[in-house]
Amino acid sequence: MSLTERATRKTLVLHIGLQKTGTSSIQVMLAGSASYLDAQGFYFPDLPDAEADESRLSRSPFRHNRIAGTYADYPTSFQRLDQENMALFWRELAADPRIPILSAEDFSRQRDYTALGMALAPFDVTVVLYVRRQDLFAESLYNQRNKILLQRGSTDHLGEDFLTSEDLFAFLRREAYIPILNFTRLLARLEAGIRPVKVLVRAFDRATLEGADVCTDFCALFGWDAQAMSRPGHDANSSVSNQVLASVNEVFVRQGPEAAQLKIAQINQSFQAGEDLSGSYKVFPPQIRRTVQRQYADINAELHRRYGVDLTARNDQ
Repeated sequence: MSLTERATRKTLVLHIGLQKTGTSSIQVMLAGSASYLDAQGFYFPDLPDAEADESRLSRSPFRHNRIAGTYADYPTSFQRLDQENMALFWRELAADPRIPILSAEDFSRQRDYTALGMALAPFDVTVVLYVRRQDLFAESLYNQRNKILLQRGSTDHLGEDFLTSEDLFAFLRREAYIPILNFTRLLARLEAGIRPVKVLVRAFDRATLEGADVCTDFCALFGWDAQAMSRPGHDANSSVSNQVLASVNEVFVRQGPEAAQLKIAQINQSFQAGEDLSGSYKVFPPQIRRTVQRQYADINAELHRRYGVDLTARNDQ
């Protein structure tokens, strides 16, 4: 590539999640801070107008999951944009003088980034990735699944093994999360397919995040004033404690699914009333936690060597 070509290329920021690393909070912040971002020469793009009424997602802070879903080579629940609107989207990004920021959890689930890389070829891409120590990340993913099923009123996952290490590992295998826990392979696939000019990897750990807050940390990466941004007043995707989940499971085991449904309805009423049901969601006993940490020790050492991110620090929920 010539120096002239490099000088005319636009920068694009690609925030690829992961799930349960403050991604929703960052997206809510970006979607609500258009004026400040504009003043800094950045923006959080809408989808093409032709897609605006297709779903509530198209105008939500999480709308870029439809971009990720369009290039998905994995099972996705997000509606794809058609070829015409996808081409329009990239033309609009190239024509706008501001730096676009794309953010979606589902970007991290891509198996092969070649197709997305071809779409991003006209841009100098800066990738942002927050990672979480694997044992804590696995527990958080499991808790998120349990929260979603609770809100849907499902009892299919309940039973004697619920909230055990065995059930958690079965969930990771079933949902194909285990390959994602190898962050170095994820980054290798991403760098091979997209060829970003910069990769910023940060540990989702309050002990090391700027201001002990992921939104503040994200702002610091670009020199933004975090206080000028419209940040969510609370976690945009909070957990639900194991104590709450265990209370449902106990009713299910002792009294059956109908009684559990009544318990779930009561809990969901509490959710809707704004009651805080978060709390500890640890599943692994100490011995298994240490085993998981040893399993990923070499991977995390390589992550530290290449990207300067340390996942060995204490990282409590």
